[in-house]
Amino acid sequence: MSTAAFLMTLAAVIGGAHVQEGYDIEVGSVSPMRFFAPTQMVNPYQTNVNREAAWNAAENMLPVMERDTDAQYRILHEIEAFFEAGETARLEFRAEIERYFEAVEALAADQLEQLAFQAEPHLDEDTSYLYPIPQPYTLAYEYDSDHADVEPLSLPVFPDPLDVQLPIHLNNNLKRLFIEMNDDMFSIMLTEVMQVTHDIMNDGIHVLDIPSMVSVQSAVQARGLPDDVTRLAFEIISNYIEPNIFVNEAETDLRREQIASEYAIVYYQQGELIIDANAIITDEAFMALEHLNLIRTDDEANMPLIAGSVLLVCIVYGMAIAYLYIFFKGSFTGNKEALLIFTLYAFVIGVTWTISGAGFIPYVFVPLPIFCMLLVMFFNVRIALATNISATVICAMIFQAPIDFVIYFTLMGINISMIANFTTSRSRIMFAGASVAALSALIYLGVSIFFARTLSQDMLIVSTYAAVAGLFAVIVSVGTAPFWEFVFGAVTSFRLIELSNPNHPVLRKLAIEAPGTYHHSLIVANLAESAAYEIGANPYLARAGGYYHDIGKIKYPLFFAENQGKENPHDKMQPRESCAVLVSHVDYGLELATRYRLPKMIRDIIEQHQGKTMMKYFYHKAKEAAEKDGTEISDQDYRYGFTTPQSKEAALIMLADTVEAAVRSKIPNVNSFTEIEDMIRRLIKDKIDDGQLIDSGFTLRDIEATIQSFFKVFRAMNHERIAYPTSAVKEA
Repeated sequence: MSTAAFLMTLAAVIGGAHVQEGYDIEVGSVSPMRFFAPTQMVNPYQTNVNREAAWNAAENMLPVMERDTDAQYRILHEIEAFFEAGETARLEFRAEIERYFEAVEALAADQLEQLAFQAEPHLDEDTSYLYPIPQPYTLAYEYDSDHADVEPLSLPVFPDPLDVQLPIHLNNNLKRLFIEMNDDMFSIMLTEVMQVTHDIMNDGIHVLDIPSMVSVQSAVQARGLPDDVTRLAFEIISNYIEPNIFVNEAETDLRREQIASEYAIVYYQQGELIIDANAIITDEAFMALEHLNLIRTDDEANMPLIAGSVLLVCIVYGMAIAYLYIFFKGSFTGNKEALLIFTLYAFVIGVTWTISGAGFIPYVFVPLPIFCMLLVMFFNVRIALATNISATVICAMIFQAPIDFVIYFTLMGINISMIANFTTSRSRIMFAGASVAALSALIYLGVSIFFARTLSQDMLIVSTYAAVAGLFAVIVSVGTAPFWEFVFGAVTSFRLIELSNPNHPVLRKLAIEAPGTYHHSLIVANLAESAAYEIGANPYLARAGGYYHDIGKIKYPLFFAENQGKENPHDKMQPRESCAVLVSHVDYGLELATRYRLPKMIRDIIEQHQGKTMMKYFYHKAKEAAEKDGTEISDQDYRYGFTTPQSKEAALIMLADTVEAAVRSKIPNVNSFTEIEDMIRRLIKDKIDDGQLIDSGFTLRDIEATIQSFFKVFRAMNHERIAYPTSAVKEA
């Protein structure tokens, strides 16, 4: 069965919309038919146009600049330090001149006669900003034979401004100007240099190239300084300024990525015409059809797609089978359950494949909700959820559906799994149908708006389709349940509720012919149902199983304590004979269950509710007799020879059956409810120690919850009642 399902899945996926022959068309050819968007899908051509426009805008974006806020302060500080050093050098130069003249004045009178006339410094209006530096002395005559009687004169060296050391290199003319400039012009130049530098750095310098240096030169010239002072100021500034605006590469890349990603994604709405029949195939239409895999490709190009499809199907299918085998091995007790799942699965795959090739049919009509709801009704919520997720992925591959398909049907599966439990009565079926319809529409709208980022009229129309499909899923699931039950022997909660009707022929027969057993079965059913709710078992199955577990006692009702009066037939029988009568109630119960066509899960409970339990009373009776006779007996001869409980429901019936009989017989003699709880705990522990629950799937938590549930029921059944006072009757 699983192999057939796997091969069918592969065939559907490979033959679906992802892998198909396609049409032999190209740009400029004639369209063979009208093509519609099967669902909301991206328009790849228009989206690419928008994407390229965004990329171009990002490439042409001006880089993000970042200012070095410390550079301006640092450069102004360095220029100020330069002028301070220059002022020191100027003062030192003047001091050297003064020392020169002091040395000359210290010469002897006859030596002074050798000095020529010293010209006074003359400053015209063009050089009025220079410091008036006197001219150096020269010798009136050189020492020769005509002046042999005169001692040769050695003059000190006159200071040269070019020998002055400055922090920056200046040419001779500018250096001489800097040293010989008077204090007023020096102060003016300092102020203008600082102001021009401040303004230039405040405006920002990106790179020191020719245009930027021309801009600096123009700014200096605009200050109105003499030409040579202007050149000097420009030279000083150009030696110190540096770029203070840099490209922030990280921020620029981030902005460009942001701009490149901000483009509109254009969509075809579901059912929108892509290209009309007999129209010329445009680039836009061709890309859309290619996106839908409707363009014919060669087999070699399809091989990776086929290989990927096979691999994904193997993974999804394998995980689903492993999940069901590991966690729900006991849920599939026969081939009919597997055949039922296969039939439902084949139905879903077939309808999905048909819809995928039919053109414009919204994906909300894929019958996955019907599949999920029937699985909840026939099995349980966890099996339904796991199988629905796997089937959703497979159907998405067949349908070539986007991610919104998977999200929609996954949420619908959860929705159906929660609401399916409300389909146990007609009023609840109406509520379930309305709920599924409303949630279907809301889920579709939410998913569509999220991915399309807009709300359109088409979305509202398809959401209406989703509501109709959801209501249809509930109607079909509930309406066809009897058919599936009849064909596959499956059992729903409806069927179990029907079986719990006391008017069922077997139960009426039990109530008439074995009333004590009938009353006992009612209490067992109540105990098992209450505990089933606590441990997550099927309460409907637990209740029905409780009603029918002892129907075999109809054959010999008086051989069971609950139906006996004062006389006990076993007192006149051998222990082995008594054991045979007790064992026969299980065999006859299975016979009646088959005759009245009770479901297999009820028959399993009838068989398993005694398991391999020992009939201790008759075993000890036989043992005492054997000890007197000096013989030995085997305890296996005094055990039921049936299968131990294979499900939680069967285990609950076994425990409730044991506890009900024992506790009911002890209640008149107990002094407190604590004794009842201790008795329940001891009886259940005996079953565990005897290995009767080893295959039932019970956990320690389930055992404790069952004990507390049983105790709660017994306490409610045996609560104390107050005595009503009787009124005294006056005698007339």
